[in-house]
Amino acid sequence: MRKFLLSAGLLFSGFIFSQITIGNDVSSAYAPIYPYQNNGYTQSFYSKAAIGASGTITGLVYEMKAGSAIANSDVVDVFVGMTDKVVAGNGSDWVPVAELTKVYSGKITLVNNKVTIEFTTPFVYDNAKNLVIAVDENKAGYDSSASRFLGTQAQNGAVIYKGSLTNGTNIDPSNPGVGTLNNILPNVTLLGLNLPTGAPVCSTVTTPADGAVNQIFLPKIVYSASAGATKYYVSVGTSPGGTDVVNRYDNGNQLDYYFVYELEPETTYYVTVTPANEHGEASACQSTSFTTGTPVANDNCSTAEVVTLPYNKNIDGAFASDSEGPASCNGEPKMNDGLWYEVTGTGGNLTIKVTPTSFWDPAIMVKEGTCDAAACLAFVNAASYQQAETVVISNSVPGKKYYVNVGAASIIDFTEGKFTLDISDDGTLSTNDLNKKSEILAVYPNPVKEILYINNAKSGNSYEIVDLSGRKIQSAKYNDGVNVTKLQRGIYLIKLGGQTLKFIKE
Repeated sequence: MRKFLLSAGLLFSGFIFSQITIGNDVSSAYAPIYPYQNNGYTQSFYSKAAIGASGTITGLVYEMKAGSAIANSDVVDVFVGMTDKVVAGNGSDWVPVAELTKVYSGKITLVNNKVTIEFTTPFVYDNAKNLVIAVDENKAGYDSSASRFLGTQAQNGAVIYKGSLTNGTNIDPSNPGVGTLNNILPNVTLLGLNLPTGAPVCSTVTTPADGAVNQIFLPKIVYSASAGATKYYVSVGTSPGGTDVVNRYDNGNQLDYYFVYELEPETTYYVTVTPANEHGEASACQSTSFTTGTPVANDNCSTAEVVTLPYNKNIDGAFASDSEGPASCNGEPKMNDGLWYEVTGTGGNLTIKVTPTSFWDPAIMVKEGTCDAAACLAFVNAASYQQAETVVISNSVPGKKYYVNVGAASIIDFTEGKFTLDISDDGTLSTNDLNKKSEILAVYPNPVKEILYINNAKSGNSYEIVDLSGRKIQSAKYNDGVNVTKLQRGIYLIKLGGQTLKFIKE
């Protein structure tokens, strides 16, 4: 997900209308209200660094997805307060409503996908603490499940919500019960506050947590917004403040950073994020650290797990490294070098099935006889995300070794997900010739700025571009290249012809 802080003072009819907007992503939020509930109560936490100004808050503006409706969810009480909490720690960690100020009570209206709430009691905010906004939705009835407010990814617990599905049951804010933590913070505009001036303050790196251990080799760096910042410089090194891995990368106004290449296992890394704007950079921003984990034992073909048939196992592939580079067939890279398994032929048909149990796209490669074999007996990448892949080795040779690689269907480093691996021997299976070599697609240039080309792609075939959360960004017919100039910088997946490839937009 991409996260932004947009802060603005807008000029209308000769006077200044002050406002600060936090968040600009399009994720579906459960706050301030979730219309697909009979009623509900939510609290959302906004950091003082993201607000960056003191003053009197006179109202709020939220935005909903196009086509949303709140006809059965438009009676609310709104409370605002200040708190030391950054997030709710658990489902009972509400800020007591007695510590909040009721700033509005009544009906709200959706106009042009926006809900504007003008406070009847303005709230004085000193920017010494974080801001909590609580909304109690009181009208019985339901709206569509597609009616959602827009939000931005944050720390888990940035929102706590409790919904009721039962008619006649209205949640009491003074005793809401156990709620649910969520990491999608609703985008909000705080009316009445002035845009801060001067250089921004330092952000807080929230993911990985400072001192975290056993981290995957392609972690995502997430940090908090800093009021007034227009860009963030990201540095990563093997010592505090170091830049030997990433040297002051200009990450624009994005609040998350993706590594393109895997980090080394069992290594401590230090992350420094420096917000900046036209007035200068934040000063003396401190580094946080995290340590990567240990690769799985069967990370390479030479250490493949020896399988006893029948084999069925639930596996987490997050700690498979791509240390030996992409797995290849006859020198042509095909997929990530994931987890390896050794199977002995029985004379019957061997069936190998990989069923993903988390959001990722697996592929299967089989080498025959030795790990050093250049040719592949089979390579399958016929399905897409969260869909099973199957290879059948017909009439396996008794006593012969078959080496099976299960990895991400990409030649660029990609973290393997969770999956179920089934390997069985059944002499009654019909013979399937899976030795045909599938033509693999390849994207170039990668990284790309303007036009992305796909080698071996056929004109007229439909393609789809999604982000790493699975959200569709763009789709059309392929015709001599794909224009990606409007995409924001980051990592994307393009699906075409039954294959999924990863590319980086500069």
